Amino acid sequence: MDMFSKSDLSTALKDIVPVGEAGCQGHSECRRMVQELLTMLTKSTAKNTYVVCAAKDEVSENCCPLKAKTLEIKACWGMKEALGKQLQELENKQNSDDHLNVALDIDIAAHRKLLEGEAEEEENEKEVTDEEEGEEEEEGAKEEFEDAKEEEGGEGEGEDAQEAEDEKKDEGMSKSRLESGCYICSPRLAETMVQFLLKGEDGYNLILEFNPGPGILIQALLKEVPE
Repeated sequence: MDMFSKSDLSTALKDIVPVGEAGCQGHSECRRMVQELLTMLTKSTAKNTYVVCAAKDEVSENCCPLKAKTLEIKACWGMKEALGKQLQELENKQNSDDHLNVALDIDIAAHRKLLEGEAEEEENEKEVTDEEEGEEEEEGAKEEFEDAKEEEGGEGEGEDAQEAEDEKKDEGMSKSRLESGCYICSPRLAETMVQFLLKGEDGYNLILEFNPGPGILIQALLKEVPE
């Protein structure tokens, strides 16, 4: 029994020793692999830490310009709103000015029509006044002419003598040359002068102005006539 047990134990130990050695080798190999993995992880962590630090530095560097740009954008938005309000106010003011201009044009047109109407009324009144004055002057001239006729009727003898004297003057004037000037004479003398001027004396320019009296004003503008 004792012999059997020792032999079995030795056999079992022989079988267990390789297994233990193999386990030890596997454990050492696993430990080596773990160590390698830890080394790789350490290197990777260090590398990633550097990258992260660089990224943080870059972010911190770009943070200030980004904040400045953000402030500029906000300022631009505020300016845009202010300009929009100003534009709206200007449009409202322009609309009110347009309405005011339309109202002023209407008022100006109304005042113009009113002034034109007043001017027409003044012209009509002036025409009526001129007509009345002309009628009054005509009536005055007629009255003076009638008065002159009455005076001529009362002085018949003196008029006959004056006519005889005028005839003598007419004869003398028909033979002599007329001079430039103004003449007040009787109607018969005026007729004689007109006939004398119409007989071929081209140098005479005769203007007759009838006065409201017995005499006739004759203005003769004469040129030199060859004899």
